[in-house]
Amino acid sequence: MDHDLNIYCLKVGKADAFVLSSAGGTVLIDTGLITEGSKIMSFLKSQHIQKLDWLIITHFHRDHVGGAAKVLKGIQVDHVLQTSLSHKSLECVMYQMALKRQGIEAVAPRETMDFRVGDVAYTVLPPKGNYKDDECNNSTLIITVTHGKNRFLFPGDAVSERIMEYLETQPERCDFLKVPHHGKKEKELDRLLKTVQPDYAIITSSTLMPEKKSTRKSLEDAGAEVFLTRKNPVVLTSDGEHLSVRYM
Repeated sequence: MDHDLNIYCLKVGKADAFVLSSAGGTVLIDTGLITEGSKIMSFLKSQHIQKLDWLIITHFHRDHVGGAAKVLKGIQVDHVLQTSLSHKSLECVMYQMALKRQGIEAVAPRETMDFRVGDVAYTVLPPKGNYKDDECNNSTLIITVTHGKNRFLFPGDAVSERIMEYLETQPERCDFLKVPHHGKKEKELDRLLKTVQPDYAIITSSTLMPEKKSTRKSLEDAGAEVFLTRKNPVVLTSDGEHLSVRYM
């Protein structure tokens, strides 16, 4: 590959915020809580990132959409992707108002969607809907990122029904897994791990709300090296052949 891909897993509490940056452009997956919007903007400025090619909101719980209004106000955003299932909260209202002020129409894909940012390929799998339980978490967009030989899986807060739905697509092995739902032990997690066989996994938990010990054990038993954003932010660096993961 001509350029490295850096993935920054930010320390934003029990919430998600991932900055994927290469010479081709930058993608932000989720924006943490409302209190973390300023932290995300400070990080983008520290990396001299002047625009986002894509902002992706995997689902509308406040720990994923909370900082979106601040981001939309503070930096140029070319495209926005969001899930198709709505959710009522102050954070969602602020996000919708920010989209309107910036003249951006978010896209909610109904079918699998592919796009590229430079030499990084993204595949977005939307939810099918009609879930019996936990509709907001199950409505999460699931994102696969490919850079050369390296594959990264971001399943948002997918819980059991959505994980089963994803497994029915017969996914390929991945090098890195963002553990769904902040390390809560989902009954389909072991099946997911057996299928995607990650070398590295990251859990976005916090000191006050840590991951389940049983989840860490499942990851370690599956051979994954586990990183925790409650300790420190994490950076992954891919050159398309090799992948390194370290605490920042």
